[in-house]
Amino acid sequence: MRTSLRVRFVLGTGVMLLPLLLLAAFGYSLLQRTIDSFDTAMHEVSTDLAAITLVQNLLLKSSMPVNDYLLHGRRRDREAFLDLSQRIDEAFNNAVDRNLSHAEDRTIMQAARAHWEEAHKLGSEILALPYPVNDTMITGKTERIDGALDRAIQFLGQVYEREYREIAASHAQAQQNKRTAQVVIATMFGIAVLVAISTGFVLARKIFIPIRKLEEGAARFGAGDLSHRVSLSEDDALGSLATTFNTMAGQLEKIATHDALTGLYNYREFHRRLEEEIARNQRYGHPFSLLMMDIDHFKVINDTYGHLAGDSILRAVADRIIKQVRPVDHVARYGGEELVALLPQTDGSDSMVTAERIRNAIAASPFSIDGGQSVDLTVSIGLAGFPGDADSNLALLNAADRALYAAKSAGRNQVCRFVGN
Repeated sequence: MRTSLRVRFVLGTGVMLLPLLLLAAFGYSLLQRTIDSFDTAMHEVSTDLAAITLVQNLLLKSSMPVNDYLLHGRRRDREAFLDLSQRIDEAFNNAVDRNLSHAEDRTIMQAARAHWEEAHKLGSEILALPYPVNDTMITGKTERIDGALDRAIQFLGQVYEREYREIAASHAQAQQNKRTAQVVIATMFGIAVLVAISTGFVLARKIFIPIRKLEEGAARFGAGDLSHRVSLSEDDALGSLATTFNTMAGQLEKIATHDALTGLYNYREFHRRLEEEIARNQRYGHPFSLLMMDIDHFKVINDTYGHLAGDSILRAVADRIIKQVRPVDHVARYGGEELVALLPQTDGSDSMVTAERIRNAIAASPFSIDGGQSVDLTVSIGLAGFPGDADSNLALLNAADRALYAAKSAGRNQVCRFVGN
């Protein structure tokens, strides 16, 4: 039978002197406020980060209708751009309402919005043309749109990073509240130790140890260890708090480390893991390999079937790749239709086997899209090893990229290994 923290506390202090009951009630109330403030802080941070991420995702999509209009000149592309613009403005307003507690954040958000308005103005000018025009002026405008959107996303990233750092500050405040609660409760048990030492021991095991675990978990999470989880077996309010903490931690880790479309690691997490593999090589001498993969003629898929079909295919390609690699391998979306895979403790010959297995898995059967249609796809793969082909992360990425270029130049649907100058 589930026993709440309140019932345990009342039963434990019931064997003590009557005046201690008032101290017990006060201590529990303080502890409960600490739990509530911690829960509220975690919820607010999660919501704030999601609001910024939504604006970034919408900005990434906003140039698509303009590019589609230049290709097809369809009225629906104008309508799509107008709809996206309205959603972006609403998302900006929501993000501003949540993230303007600092003057610097206010300035950064205004700068991001200014760049979006510049991109919106240029996009509206292009969409106002009676038919698509392919000339130098239009090309320049599209490049300016992309540049303005990139700058807006970068500014939003700065606000995102600041909000993320404030998690640590929130945790520090929660820890201070917990320390206050501990002082009050410890004093209460100190007075009662002569008359109820056994009860105090039980309460210490049932309350203080879980609180310490929660405090340690909050500190580690605030310090950047997003994979940390709190393990509590108690079936009470502290156990519920641990479950809430673990759920929110998982959600925040997913947002911070994974690509929303494919479920693979995102660009930032890929670079973090690449640096980890380089450090592991420098410490233990373990080699590793990098595969850089690009879907052949993916633009044709988007132009022919639309971006929703393209997104569906990207998810399916990512799923096939995951099935061809080991659990210890790291697969990430590097950008657009370009994917990468880190293969720890894998030399050139073994990584070539993995790359060919991936290539064959993609080309083996068609990919289904909406409407009962299917398309055949292939991938080109560039392969480079560390430390054999490079001595730094940038050099390794450049080597794999050059190998990928060679695979495409050789006719696509190829695996090419980097060959030095």
